[in-house]
Formats: sequence, C-alpha cells, structure tokens
Amino acid sequence: MAWSRRSGLQALASLGHVGVRVVEDVTARIPREEERERLRLGAGEPVLRLTRTTYDATDRPIQADVMLMPAGRQQLRYEIRLGPSQPG
Repeated sequence: MAWSRRSGLQALASLGHVGVRVVEDVTARIPREEERERLRLGAGEPVLRLTRTTYDATDRPIQADVMLMPAGRQQLRYEIRLGPSQPG
C-alpha cells in the first residue's frame, strides 16, 4: 500500500464520516520527567496539552487527537465564526 499525504479527516470523509464540528481543550502544566526529556525542556518549563475532538453531523465523535507541546515555543490561533443561532 502506497503512503498517502491525506489527513485523518480526509481519510474519514472518504469513508463517509465528515467532520462538522471541533472541540479543543487546552491546558498548561509542568511536564512529567519523561515528557521533559523528550521535548528537551529545562526544569520548570511548562507544556500545553491540546485535546481535539471532531464530531460529525449527528454529533458523534469521529476523531480524537492529543498533542503535548512546549508552552514557550507555541502560538495557538483560533478563528471562530459566529452566525445566527440554530434551533436546539
């Protein structure tokens, strides 16, 4: 099987699972020793943990990602489009 550059969401969409909503939670903390070594951080340098869940149109989670990154080397940017309320 040939390697593909498709994203996980593209692969899921090709199988009929289309993401329509993403929820991200970002927390900051001091890393555990193994994390500090892997990320080559100095003592006391914090990390950011980003947890992302993608949902389909039926509000079923179709993908989950967890990322851990050095807090001092990151910039998180969010663009949020606000539209008319949808009936709930």
